Amino acid sequence: MPVRFLSAALLCVAPLAAQSTLHVVDVNGGPGSSFRQIHEAVAAAAPGDRIVVRAGNYSSFRISGKPLTIVGEPGAGLGGFIGIAFQISGIPAGTTCAVSGLAVNTGIPYTTVGVAVSGCEGRVLLDSIDTVLGSVVQVDRSPRVAMVRVGTGSGRLALRAVDSAVNATSCRFQGVSGVTGGSGIGAELIRSVVSFAGCTITGTDQFFVSQPRPGMSLDNAYVTVTDDGTHVIAAGQTTMPITAVVGSGNLAMDRRVVVRSSGGAPLTDPGIVVGTQDYPLLEAGRPQVGGVANAQLAGTAGGNYALALGLPADWRLVPGLYGARWLDPATSIVVSIGTLDVRGVASLRLQVPAGTALVGVPLIWQGVADQGTGTSPAYSNPVALIARP
Repeated sequence: MPVRFLSAALLCVAPLAAQSTLHVVDVNGGPGSSFRQIHEAVAAAAPGDRIVVRAGNYSSFRISGKPLTIVGEPGAGLGGFIGIAFQISGIPAGTTCAVSGLAVNTGIPYTTVGVAVSGCEGRVLLDSIDTVLGSVVQVDRSPRVAMVRVGTGSGRLALRAVDSAVNATSCRFQGVSGVTGGSGIGAELIRSVVSFAGCTITGTDQFFVSQPRPGMSLDNAYVTVTDDGTHVIAAGQTTMPITAVVGSGNLAMDRRVVVRSSGGAPLTDPGIVVGTQDYPLLEAGRPQVGGVANAQLAGTAGGNYALALGLPADWRLVPGLYGARWLDPATSIVVSIGTLDVRGVASLRLQVPAGTALVGVPLIWQGVADQGTGTSPAYSNPVALIARP
């Protein structure tokens, strides 16, 4: 498919952002900026506005009941304080709030919660959130949360989901424990529906706790895991017998998923009902306007596929298809269609138009593919595309 067509496809959704205002935050007060702190821009912004954060160290902020998009440029981070770095709460149904490209560095290493999402009926997208120390991303009572590239930096980020629905792609969740608490488990999932795609989830094996911990804990949770065989769900490594997945719930895993316990322990607890379900895996990079966005869909060799791009929508189950649709049908554009190659892969390069029209516009990639003879086609995981300047 010609690159120019893909650029045109992106520009079709750009007018939808025309009514929003683009604010610039610069801690140094550089040219073109309106605010020195993120919380100042959040207070002044109208619902639907976009906020660009230039490189620098910023104070914590909270988004309450207001759908916004915050996009950090390389080097933008939050730190030098004790407590939660940023909070998102009360996002109304039918709207989208997104935070992309921020490093979370609180004043105490391994503080319990660094990022908190709570009570959101609307959609929340977390993209490229990292730390150089250790922290926890906590999602509570929020049924429409999608994450991509969370916890892939040099530090450790764990996930705790309570009464929520979360979809995580290309993330790395590592158990956190220390002077202010933390269970040491990579992902604690309580009465939640959670999908992991291309994620690494490991329990801690640090010296802060008396022994390493499981990679994942379920409490009446339903979890699906999709992978290409290059990631792992693992207990902290030790000679002690530590099970990789503990608790009670349902765990549906792609055949390629690698699970690893330690010390000869079982892979899962008896209370975990394990099943097999293959889904196509979609992974994509974080693009810059004027640059190229890369995406790769992996599934069954020779299977038919389609890859679309559009605005996010509330996830829905579609009869005849496995998985859930996260795309808005009214704005979705099919950008690639064909057959997966002998490796079961289709790759795409998308030219992102220059300018500010697409900066901070929250978009979603999602694919659908045949998964083998006699099975229904399946949706891939959704992947956020939020272009930075």
